[in-house]
This record gives sequence, C-alpha cells and structure tokens, in this order.
Amino acid sequence: MNKKLKRPLLRAALFFITIALVATSCKKPEEEIGLELQPGSDLLQANMVDTFSINAYTVIDDSVRTDKLNPAIIGAFDDPVFGFTKAGHISELRLTSNNPSLIPEGSSIDNIVVDSVVLILEYINTDVQNQPISPVYGDMGEQYFEVFEITDSLQADTFYYENTPVNYIAQDLIKSGFNYQTPNTTDSVVVGDLILAPQMRIPLNESFADRFFQASDGGGLDNQTFVSLLKGIYITVDETKFNTSQSGLISFDTFTGNSRIRLYYRNELPDTTESYAYSFALRGQTPKYERIEHDYSMAAPSLLQQLSGDTLLGQQDVYVQSLAGTKIFLDLPYIESLRDSSGIAINQAKITLPIRGGDLEAFAPPTQLLIFPRNEEGKIYTLQFDNPFDYGKYNEEDGVYEFYITRYLQQVLLGEREHYGFEIVSIAAGNSPNRVVLNGAEYPNAASPSNNLKLAITFTKF
Repeated sequence: MNKKLKRPLLRAALFFITIALVATSCKKPEEEIGLELQPGSDLLQANMVDTFSINAYTVIDDSVRTDKLNPAIIGAFDDPVFGFTKAGHISELRLTSNNPSLIPEGSSIDNIVVDSVVLILEYINTDVQNQPISPVYGDMGEQYFEVFEITDSLQADTFYYENTPVNYIAQDLIKSGFNYQTPNTTDSVVVGDLILAPQMRIPLNESFADRFFQASDGGGLDNQTFVSLLKGIYITVDETKFNTSQSGLISFDTFTGNSRIRLYYRNELPDTTESYAYSFALRGQTPKYERIEHDYSMAAPSLLQQLSGDTLLGQQDVYVQSLAGTKIFLDLPYIESLRDSSGIAINQAKITLPIRGGDLEAFAPPTQLLIFPRNEEGKIYTLQFDNPFDYGKYNEEDGVYEFYITRYLQQVLLGEREHYGFEIVSIAAGNSPNRVVLNGAEYPNAASPSNNLKLAITFTKF
C-alpha cells in the first residue's frame, strides 16, 4: 500500500464506522446546533465526529491588487519564519488648493528662498477593520529610506498589483544625511505652535521645489500642470544598508491628506521677510499602489519545503502570509463519500485552525482569514448563500480561526455541488503585513489531535 495514502484511508474508514455506530447510540442530542437546516420537530438525534481526513498544505498566493488601499506599507525585514519581505509605496500627489500661487502677489521668483522640503508620513494605528494595531510589524530598528520620482503617469482606472513594475529616475530626493530613519510611533511632533500626531518627517532636497515655483510664477499652478511636473513618487528602502533582522514593515496613512510633501519658504523683500508653507498631499482619491517582494530562501524549513512541493509537511503546520505571500490549500479527500451514507442530514460542519505559538506581539496574526471553494478549473469563488466575511475571525481567547461550511457540505452530500477543495487566505491581503503559522491536521502527532486542524461534523441520522 502507498504509504502516503495509508493513514488518510484508515481515518476515512474509521469515520464511516463511527457514523454507523453513533447513529444508533444513545448519545445526548446536540439540539441547539444546525437548526437552520434541521428544524427541531424533525431533529431525531445529533452526533458529532471530528476525525475526518484533511489534507492541507501551503502554496504561494496569487497576485493581488494593491491599488487604492490604505495603509501604505513601507519597509523591509527578515521574518524568522517567513523569510525576507520588502514593501514600497508608489503614489501620485495632489494640490491642496485650487490654482495656488506660491509666489505672493507683487513679488517675484527672485525673492523666494526655500527653507526646507519635508516628506511627512503619518503613522496609522488601526487596521482595515478599525481595530488597534502597532504601526510597525516586526522590530523598530532604523531603515535606509529612499524617495524617487516616477516616470510613468498613474491611471485612476487601472488595476495595479504587488508585482507591477515601477519606472523611476534613479536619483534619490532625500537630503544627504537623512536617509536613516527610526520609527517613533508614540511621540507627538511639535511644529511651530502645532502639536501633530506621530509621524515620520524626511527632509528632501530643496531644489526639488524649484519647478513648482517656476510653474506658479505669473498665474498659479493648476492640477494638470502639477501632475505633468511630478507624476508621482516611489517611497522605498535599501535593505542592503541596514540590519533587516531588527527592522519591520511600517504602516502609514496615505488617505486623509495628513501624509504629504510640505514646502517651507520665505518671500524676502527689501524691508521685510514673510514665511509661507504649502503642501502636496497623498490622498485617498489619488492613484497609488504597493510594490511587494518576498524571498523565502531563508524561511523555516517546513515552509520552504512545502513551497517546493512537499505537501505532506502540511500535516504538521501550514502558513498564511498577507501581501501576496502564502495561502493554504485545504482538501477533504473523502467528503463526497458521504453520499453513500443515506439518511444523513448535516446540522453543522466546522473547520477549526489553531494557531501556533510564537511572538504574537511583534508578529500579530491576521484579524481574519477567508475561505473560498475552488471550482473544477482551480479558480476560487464566493458561495452565494454565505458571506466569506461572516466567518474566520481570529478568536484570541481560544487561539483559533473557525469556518462554518454547513450548507456547502450539505450540498455536496446531496450531489448538488462537487468538491474541489478550498483556499484559505488572509483578509486585506494587499495592504496588511500580518502572517500566521497554523497547526496541521496531525500536529503534534496523529495520536494527540486535541490542538490540530480539524473538521467537526454534527449530523443527524433519520
């Protein structure tokens, strides 16, 4: 007998033997479960079995859209389990007023002195579900930032993905001596009389502002002219210039306009000097996307081997990573054999995925996982009667994710649907840095299944 199939076949046989036994036993009915499928008047006796065979393993996630999302993720780090990840942000900027005249009336460009140009990136401390998060995923060490001017216009009606190339002028806009930045996500920033939310402030070369003053001289600066002068910026890091084992991925708010490029300048007249400031904003309506890179060559051996095709290792642990990282393929190899068991109604079918321990403070798990069935072509789809966002929320108290697939499984039992497996992915896969390690179906071993990936079926024999 093929050793790869020996244990699943045994477990499948035990499952159907168990069904036959419990269907005639005197076990107390679970009358509160599955009433949407089996009304109380028809509920004869409900029984639960959680020894059904599951095959699950980790695969590379598909490309994901990363345009028009918030927060922006920027940084690079070495995850001790998932290996290397790097994220950069590409965005157009917008004027913050209509046709601004940067040069005061009655003055000239010759009187303008640029004091500073600052890229302001405000940290974000809530996720896409408005739950509190740390703005830094990983460690708080310094990183070497770079800002480049892109050469291709961004289009509002174009889809951008994590691997969409970015073309840019290879001349860093950051002022010399200010590339190294250490995130400070707790302290407010004082600018003049203002107390501002925690933010990263990166000085840019003052010469960057020259073109905008020249275009503004004599009639103001309109949006079309502005975008022609600056198609957008690419904010990234150079991972070769800092310790990626002590850094992290940083989340910034690029929707509200609080992240921006701020010009500080003076209008020097013979008898007086006037100070001014103007901002070019990163906003929600501006075209933008994330550029993501992963390198799994230094990932945990089990993850690396699963991605190389060793699917049996998924019986011990499986891995989900956002930012177009990794996902789980999960199959119930003998589920269609339920059709041979006549007179069975499924009251509840629940998949439980327990998380593996680790540093959950530095590497918080996703707030929710999503489950999607595959069709015969291997494409995922959403069940019409189930909202995928209803299930899979992280249960912090029990350390598990749970999915209810009751109706789906009942349709398989009735022959109304074919089963081709599921894919399990992280919510907000395009703009969330979270990842999680989950116990497999045989963790720590088949004889000790109390904390493993499992399918529990509560059914009625009638």
